Amino acid sequence: MKRVLNLIVLILTYTITNSCKNETHENIIGYYELDKTVLKNKENVLPDFRFLKINENKTFELSIKKFDSTNSLKGNYDFISEKRKIIFFYNEKKLFGEFKGNIFYLNYPNDFHNGKYKSLLYVKTNNQKLQ
Repeated sequence: MKRVLNLIVLILTYTITNSCKNETHENIIGYYELDKTVLKNKENVLPDFRFLKINENKTFELSIKKFDSTNSLKGNYDFISEKRKIIFFYNEKKLFGEFKGNIFYLNYPNDFHNGKYKSLLYVKTNNQKLQ
C-alpha cells in the first residue's frame, strides 16, 4: 500500500512539474490586441498600435487597424523562454517585455508609443497558427 501511495505522489509531482514548464517560442506566436493601458503622458497624441502580430520567423508587426500593413511598425524580437522575457527590436530601439500565459506585459519606458503609457498589455486573441 505504501508503494502505491509513493507511486501516486511521484506521478503527481512529475505532472505538476511538467505543467509549470517555461513558455516556448511556439506559445507566443499569434495575434494580440491591446487590452489594458495606464496613461502616463496625456500630451502624447500618437495613435495606438492596437494589434500585435508575432511571427514564427522572429519578426513582429504592430498596426493601428487589424491586418493593416500600410500603417504598421515592423521589427524583430528575441524570446528568452526560461525567463519569459521578450526583446523587441525596431527603428534602432530595443524594448523589453514579459510574457505570462497569453499576455505580453510592457512597462514604462518600454512601450511602442514613445512614453505615452506607464504600462500596457497585449492579450492573445486566438490560438490558431499564423498563415
